[in-house]
Amino acid sequence: MPYVSGQEGVGVVTDAAPARRDLLGKRVAAVCIQPFGSLAPVSVGISTMFEVPDSMSDEDAAGFMIPAHTAWHAVHRRGHVQPGETVGVLGAAGGLGAAIVQLCVAAGCDVVAVVGGPEKAAVVEELGARAVDHAAVDAVEGVRAATGGRGLDVLVDPVQGETGARLRDLLVPDGRHVLCGHAGGLIAHDPHFYVRNHTLVGATLGGYPRDEMRRIHEETQLAIDALVADGRYRPLVSRCVDFADVPAAVTDLAQRRTWGRVVVRI
Repeated sequence: MPYVSGQEGVGVVTDAAPARRDLLGKRVAAVCIQPFGSLAPVSVGISTMFEVPDSMSDEDAAGFMIPAHTAWHAVHRRGHVQPGETVGVLGAAGGLGAAIVQLCVAAGCDVVAVVGGPEKAAVVEELGARAVDHAAVDAVEGVRAATGGRGLDVLVDPVQGETGARLRDLLVPDGRHVLCGHAGGLIAHDPHFYVRNHTLVGATLGGYPRDEMRRIHEETQLAIDALVADGRYRPLVSRCVDFADVPAAVTDLAQRRTWGRVVVRI
């Protein structure tokens, strides 16, 4: 303590530093650097901000930036997915996973989405992927069957853990395993991946100099804006809750009972 949760926020700018007076009166979404998160009357530690288009609701804007920008970085800037490739996605119904699915579908890939439960399977199928429900079938066997035994060109993985390590065995030669999160935990990587000409790719929107981060975010925002305008990408918000319901919503997140993003009204 003190610790304020909430990764992103959206609202109208009522005051600003001299260099950002152009934002006064505009509706913006911002990434908040924890421990000073967005679930507060005043949030400090803003790292990235963009003006919300009139066509986007507050709820969608509040769940937009981190999934969309991280997914673009993992899929395109680091993963270099190509049209026609078969791409596996772990945690595919989560906020980041659903963004990855949409970007891969928009890029012309055959997407095999690993999820837990029939409701989440329906979510990713509506986004254009083929679902493998690991609650009903072993994830590796399910993906192998879905690809007709061929395997994956790319595995985009915000989960890792044991499942990610096992699914890496399904990569074809020259396949890439894009590591963009570790919701399932971190385990040591088998060093023998090199004998199959596999590539491990780290992807996170950190570690770049400030000016490079600004350029990356501007470039990404333009690309995502174009997909939104074409109807090929949308923020995936599953639930909007009042502030009093935050503890219950966080519990549901921890127990994997949600999909997409959960947004809080303050």
